Amino acid sequence: MSKTAIFHAKTKLIPIHDGEELIVLINETDAWENGISAMDKVVVNYKGKDLVLNADLTTKYVKPGEIGLYEDIVEKYEIPVETPVTVQFTQTDSKAMESLKKAIKGGKLKYDETYAIMKDIAENRFTDTLITYYSAIGFFKKATDQELYEMAKAMAETGEMLHFDGVVADKHCMGGVPGNETTMIMIPLLASLGIKMPKTFSKAITSPAATGECVNVLMDISFSKKEIENLVKKENCCLVWGGGLDLAPADEKLIKVAYPLSMQSYSRTVVSIMAKKYAM
Repeated sequence: MSKTAIFHAKTKLIPIHDGEELIVLINETDAWENGISAMDKVVVNYKGKDLVLNADLTTKYVKPGEIGLYEDIVEKYEIPVETPVTVQFTQTDSKAMESLKKAIKGGKLKYDETYAIMKDIAENRFTDTLITYYSAIGFFKKATDQELYEMAKAMAETGEMLHFDGVVADKHCMGGVPGNETTMIMIPLLASLGIKMPKTFSKAITSPAATGECVNVLMDISFSKKEIENLVKKENCCLVWGGGLDLAPADEKLIKVAYPLSMQSYSRTVVSIMAKKYAM
C-alpha cells in the first residue's frame, strides 16, 4: 500500500458528536503542504495503531500542527487530546482494488480476495464510490452459495467476534415499519424460557425507522463487547446496534450506500444477515 505525506500533529477535541462519520479536521496549510484534499483518506497513527479517517479541511477550527477529532472518535478509539500523532495520506490496498475490478468484470473471487475487499471497506479505506460499485455487483451477478458463505465469513472476521457458552439462538426479520413489532417482544420472551438471544440489529435500511431506531426510543443501543457479554450473562439476551460494536463493520458501510435507493440485492441481504449471526 502506498503511503506518503507523513506529518506530525497534536490532537484537538472538536465538541461535536457525529455518531457514524469518521472525519478528521486538518488545517488547510498542513493539507496543502502534504498534498491532501478534502475527503481524501488519511491514516492517523497513535501508539502503533492506525485509524483511517476522511479528511475535512478548515482554517478556523484547528491551527497548523493540529488535527481535530470529534468526540465520538476520541471516545470510541481512546485517543487522548493534546497528544502527538502522525498523519499519512493513504491509498486503497492494491490487492483489494484489483479484486474489485475482477469482481466487476464477472470474475470469481478467491476467499483472500473477498477478504481484502471486506477489510478495506471495514477499515474505511474504500471510498463510498468504490463501496457502491461492490454493492451493485449483486444486482447483476448471482452469487453461488459458496460465494455467499465466503462473503459473510470475511465480513464477520474483519470485525469484532463474540462467543457465548451453551445454545445460542437468533431470530431475524427485515425490520422496517412492518417488522418492528416482533423483535422487542420475542427476544425477552424467548430469553425468559432459558434460550440465549444476543440480538443485534441494523439501523434503517429500506424504511425511515427500523428496529434500531425503535429500540433506541426506549433505551441505549450502543454497547462495547464486554458490556454485551455482561448483558447476556445477566439477562440471557440483549438488544444492541451491531454498527456501534464494529460487528461486521463492512456491512454498515454497504448499508449506507444502499440506503438512498431503499433496496439491496439478494446476495448482499443474505450476507448482511449471516455475517452478524456468524460474528455472534
